[in-house]
Amino acid sequence: TVVCEGDKGLLASLERFMPPDPQGRPSGMVFNLAEGIQGEKRYTHVPAMLEMAGVPYTGCSPFGIGLTGDKVITKMLIRDQGVPTPNFRVMRRGTENTGDLRFPVVVKPREEDCSFGLQIIHEHSKLRQAVEVIVTQQAQDARVEEYIEGREICVALL
Repeated sequence: TVVCEGDKGLLASLERFMPPDPQGRPSGMVFNLAEGIQGEKRYTHVPAMLEMAGVPYTGCSPFGIGLTGDKVITKMLIRDQGVPTPNFRVMRRGTENTGDLRFPVVVKPREEDCSFGLQIIHEHSKLRQAVEVIVTQQAQDARVEEYIEGREICVALL
């Protein structure tokens, strides 16, 4: 087992650790836990490099990661399959119409995961400021969705 940085030296590190077999195929598999280094779609970099080099790896393809990285698109695809999700709006200013959203709401970046940047807003008067924080600090739209009481559970599947 070796831990490699997911940077421009990744493929050279892997070749030293997993030299090709006699048929020229990689002699192992990468257990991909990469978070990425920089950029809007940083989670796709390592699997894209591995895919281009023909190195087998665990986890989603770059396309799958890119698609599910946009939580608004993900929510719409899930809803299209009949899975209920909290009502939501995408906001850029915080002054947009909230429609039928019930407070409290959760305000979070459109393209982040876990609880990164999450804010729970109980009053409509605080919504604009919460959205502005996401838009200015994360340089992306804010996802505003109805709060659901309960625990957040994150599950990794192999």
